Amino acid sequence: MDHTTPQTPVTPSSALLSSLHLDPFLHLSLLHLKKNLIHSPKSTPHTVESIKSAMLELGLTPKIRNLAYSLSCSEKDRKSTPEILQVEQARDDWKQSIYDELLSVCSERGVSIIGPDSAQNKKIRYIFDSEDLFDAIKRIPCSSNMNASLCHNYGLIKLRLSTPDHSALRTKFSELHPCNRQYGMDETFLGSSKFIQHRQEVGVKVLQESYVPISRQYARYGIPAGLRPEIYRVCLNLPRRIGAKEGEYYNSLREKAKNMRYNVVDELFEMDSQTIISNSMSFFPFLENITNVVLAFSRDSWVVQNSTYTAHESIKYEMSDGSTTSIPSSGVQPFKGFVNYIAPLSLVYEDEERIYFTFRGMYSRLWCKLNVISSDSGTLIHLCKTFEDLLLSWDPALFMHLLSVNVAPLSIAFTWIHLAFTNVLETEQLLLLWDRLVGYDDLLLLPVLSAAIFTFRSETLMCTSSAQEVKDILDNNSGRRLKVMPILQAALFGECFK
Repeated sequence: MDHTTPQTPVTPSSALLSSLHLDPFLHLSLLHLKKNLIHSPKSTPHTVESIKSAMLELGLTPKIRNLAYSLSCSEKDRKSTPEILQVEQARDDWKQSIYDELLSVCSERGVSIIGPDSAQNKKIRYIFDSEDLFDAIKRIPCSSNMNASLCHNYGLIKLRLSTPDHSALRTKFSELHPCNRQYGMDETFLGSSKFIQHRQEVGVKVLQESYVPISRQYARYGIPAGLRPEIYRVCLNLPRRIGAKEGEYYNSLREKAKNMRYNVVDELFEMDSQTIISNSMSFFPFLENITNVVLAFSRDSWVVQNSTYTAHESIKYEMSDGSTTSIPSSGVQPFKGFVNYIAPLSLVYEDEERIYFTFRGMYSRLWCKLNVISSDSGTLIHLCKTFEDLLLSWDPALFMHLLSVNVAPLSIAFTWIHLAFTNVLETEQLLLLWDRLVGYDDLLLLPVLSAAIFTFRSETLMCTSSAQEVKDILDNNSGRRLKVMPILQAALFGECFK
């Protein structure tokens, strides 16, 4: 960019007007509003109330309020501190390694990145998985401008990052305090029918309002299953229900997937679906839907343009007509476990379109942060550092004991955090956790829950004498018995139960 050219500052109001014109639906609705006001009886003055009434009739009020709220949040979320040099280099190396690995797999199979795959019967390998990402992160050294003694710590994340302490977490997650009734716990108690009815009634009113901040506040206390589909969409600033334009857009992505195959990329996404979904008692009936969604996602350039972070590099491919396309268009390369982010939504929504747009919204706001190498607050490295600091603070004896049997706690918790507990919790408990992630629009509960699980099993873990014993106790299958809300409340507000 030419820095000598004066730049017009973007104010919230100008950004709002610009966004209104960029959104075809809102732009068309505004034209309808103008037409209605022009053709209204001349004897009827255009008061504030009459304009507000016309906006409500067209469904404009919640859309404009949500757009204004979204713009205000984007202003606050802008990065204000420079990236740490070592992290920036690690991110560039990581992106390049994935890029090279994808080309290497294409070469091994003797196929082009686009076109008919003549090697479909050959065995294919993943480009990377959580362990590879973990290795890349833990190799990042302490900042070179810091004294070596200051960089020393007992965890695997050597960077000096500011993480929230127990007091800050209690303040941030005050809605989870035991004095507040929680869906995901209180509805199971005797005589809870009034509580369930109240949550339903409040949820219906929240949906009628369809205002993002109110919906997120509601989600922080847990969402009844029947209201979750629409509440999630409002929290993600999506229309409550799928419209014709969304349906058409999704169908266009499906057509792209049918008409142009991404060799290796498509096969890896399909293999991930087959491997993970086929082996799940909960999700295998939805294998086709989930596969269709992930292939459509790979064709969607909206993802790379609107995600908070870009995790991977696409391959630029020159087409026969001279044009260039990105493979995949979403900018998200396939890796082992990616479909775990999609699978739980197949139990929330009946149709592919709603699964797709809700997942896309979640990825662009939340899951992309779990797949980027960055030192920003709320991204994967910061979450990992938060986990280590919390566990060391909550139970230092356990932390040191695990190190004595050659187990770095993060080596176990990393996949929990990276895959947002999809590989640990039962779906019902997972969705109760996701309610809060969506409600807070923040991933900080992932390291909090991870550290809480270690402290929850502390007594048993302190009796271990080998790494294998530790892994057996914290095996992913043990998470099937975990209840999210009691563990979180005990970790954050434990003294309330004494």
